Amino acid sequence: MRSYVATAAKHGIGMFAALAHLVEGDCWMPETA
Repeated sequence: MRSYVATAAKHGIGMFAALAHLVEGDCWMPETA
């Protein structure tokens, strides 16, 4: 989880947005952003 949030932050994605994607069940990946 920690690395996921760190990666999301590096890609300009807010922590809340990243967590929201996880809660929604989306398979979000930096490569597909």
